[in-house]
Amino acid sequence: MKILEKSEYLELFEAAEVADIFQHSAWASAASNLGWQDVIYLTHSETTSGTEVTFLIAAQIKSIPVLGSYISIIHGPIVLHPERHSKLIDNWPDSSLFNDTINEEPFDEVNNFISALHDFALRNNYFVLLIEPLAKSSSSFEKRLLENGYFEAQLSNLPKFPLYIDLEQDEISLINSFTKTTRYNINYAKKQGVVVSSHFPTSENLHKVDEFYEHLTQFSLRKGFTPLPKAYFYTLWKNFAGTKNLAIIETSNNGEVTSVNFSQFWKNWAGSYFTVNLNKYPKLKSSYLLKWETMLIAKELGVKIFDMWGYVPNAKEDDPDYGYSQFKLGFNPKSVQMPGRLIKVTSPFRYTIWRLLNKIKSQKI
Repeated sequence: MKILEKSEYLELFEAAEVADIFQHSAWASAASNLGWQDVIYLTHSETTSGTEVTFLIAAQIKSIPVLGSYISIIHGPIVLHPERHSKLIDNWPDSSLFNDTINEEPFDEVNNFISALHDFALRNNYFVLLIEPLAKSSSSFEKRLLENGYFEAQLSNLPKFPLYIDLEQDEISLINSFTKTTRYNINYAKKQGVVVSSHFPTSENLHKVDEFYEHLTQFSLRKGFTPLPKAYFYTLWKNFAGTKNLAIIETSNNGEVTSVNFSQFWKNWAGSYFTVNLNKYPKLKSSYLLKWETMLIAKELGVKIFDMWGYVPNAKEDDPDYGYSQFKLGFNPKSVQMPGRLIKVTSPFRYTIWRLLNKIKSQKI
């Protein structure tokens, strides 16, 4: 396992065909606003039958007083060989997303990578490894992790049941795949005069983050959750300034914002990490038009897969998550189960103390 400079890592990452934005160095480094002290960039290569397979990781490091540090890897590793990635990880953006085929071949390079990561953690005295792989549940990669002593955590950073939409369809086929209600609500919003505007990050429009965060704060008070700090969004906006990898996309009616999202675009993948629906004009159906127009922007950027984020499978009508789950399902996405967060303990004693501390804080891990 080799440590890379940030610039070396980014050069390799940008060559990867199968990745989302969460392993981008500009995204990972923003985690300093969330209590992560450092990011280390790692690579590991294996050659099998003349084929070199390179694993790439942006690992976030958090230090706990007395106990030491631990590692978190979100949607990694990236595998720098698309054909092998499909077989190793069994995930998008190839056709494996849209079928249920699971490749069972045991590849030695996976076990070697897992061993190298474990050895790296031991050498550097990290007491636990947290990994949320960019892989389907029951994929070969998840099975190798479980065989090597990883176990499932209660919570994860990213959805365990994401919903994906195939953007390689033409626009007519895509909208015709939506439910009748969803198509009606998109057109209804247009007829009511709802308009959409998009804003990519520049050094001059940081005020868009202020506006977005004000809406997010109002939304969080209504829904009863604590939003991530504004500094996190500031850092992301600055890190990606001059690119089309981020956007704040909003709908408005008579000059007043009715819904807004904070969207991400990276090669074949796009998603809206945060979406805010303001409660002033619910009858305008702005959220439907916002989602649709965000997909069209992604298509224009060459994206193949639109990530609708998670939902609650089989939610009942009295479930608080029922409404947003039904909203997303109206766009006819493909449901995929991911492994979620997997844990490998390297120091049982320190891990046990850490768990007790989290329980005292009423936090699950």
